[in-house]
Amino acid sequence: MMDNLSFITDEYSDSIDEAITFAVEAGINLIELRTANKRNLLDFPMDELKDIAKKIKNHNLCVSCLASPLLKWHPDHIEGLKIENARFHSFKYNKAPKSDVYQKAFEIADLFQTQFIRIFSYLMYPGFQVDDLMSDVELLIHLACQYDKTLLIENEPVCNIDKLGKLYEFVTLINSPRVCALVDVGNLYEMGHHVDYDDLKRLAPFIRYLHIKDYSIDLGQYVTVGDGDVDVKEYFQELSRFVNLRQLPISLETHVREEKKVATERSIKYVKDVFDTLNIS
Repeated sequence: MMDNLSFITDEYSDSIDEAITFAVEAGINLIELRTANKRNLLDFPMDELKDIAKKIKNHNLCVSCLASPLLKWHPDHIEGLKIENARFHSFKYNKAPKSDVYQKAFEIADLFQTQFIRIFSYLMYPGFQVDDLMSDVELLIHLACQYDKTLLIENEPVCNIDKLGKLYEFVTLINSPRVCALVDVGNLYEMGHHVDYDDLKRLAPFIRYLHIKDYSIDLGQYVTVGDGDVDVKEYFQELSRFVNLRQLPISLETHVREEKKVATERSIKYVKDVFDTLNIS
């Protein structure tokens, strides 16, 4: 049994109720939250979120991560740049006080009793330096200590930290147990790269979470896991040399636009089959 498998609920259905039902029927204990009913969780009143949290608890599910949009915007000193292909998942960053946005994210994570909050590295812009992130990251680390949470920085194609090498540079520079790596192998293929296993080995001690999706270079789009160019079996096999995969939440984020329910169902089955083949679980 693969107890560490999760999926982002809105990748299956915009309806949180449908996603919860699917998780129960599929025997999946973990779900990752980003949006519900086409609204980003950060835009919900806390009272409505309490109702969702109650549903999740009543179905004996746990939340593996709050997939927040934090820092998926430009810093205050960068204006006028637009980023194509950025997925904001209904969140509208409107220059609200950072302290309010950050505080609410941690309150939401606490409500859903999840250890992890996903963050980004600002939308890509010329001249970026890791030091640019420090003031915001320090605020987030302070909250992470206050709420006993872990921040997961993801390699994201439209953001400044988009490759594994940059991810390694960031987490080692920050040097905090409150900031770890979320590795998304599919994002590398979207950018036309493959996995550099030397970079993966260096990063391994800091990896606390995985996103899995598959990308077809020929089609130029995401596909059901197993149907694209990402060699998931090789990836897990190599990664298992550096980390204990049983201890990492592995979350499906298919990004398949059409028939996404079918894509999520088939992707989950494929990942489970790979684990069985490799005797990982």
